[in-house]
Amino acid sequence: MITEKNNVFYCDCGFFFQRGRSGAHDCADGLRNKLADSEAKCAALAAEVYDLKHPGTYLPSKRETPALDAFLAEVRASAITDALKSLDGVFDTDCVMESNGISYEDAEQRTAGAYAVSKALDEFAAQFRKGVQS
Repeated sequence: MITEKNNVFYCDCGFFFQRGRSGAHDCADGLRNKLADSEAKCAALAAEVYDLKHPGTYLPSKRETPALDAFLAEVRASAITDALKSLDGVFDTDCVMESNGISYEDAEQRTAGAYAVSKALDEFAAQFRKGVQS
């Protein structure tokens, strides 16, 4: 649903645009569903955190916090994948060769090693995500 206020159009998916400055907007239902899912996760997380911080709440030592656990697992996994994305140069043999002044063969060995480490870290990040779901 799109609403207008002061020549600015706001879509319930979060997108907004001004009259005469942007083209038409057509968001998919998938985006709305993703937004609703994110809002539900945020609400569950907020409820758990409130319970943890509320002074009158009795907290057993092994209190389960599935939304918080899922959120933290995603933060950890995202940190790993974001760090790997920032290291694109270590996977390019030519870049490694030029930046280190080494032969192409040596650069290939280094990129192969970097790729193996990257694959292992991707699997490690996947385990963070999988551990919360099981």
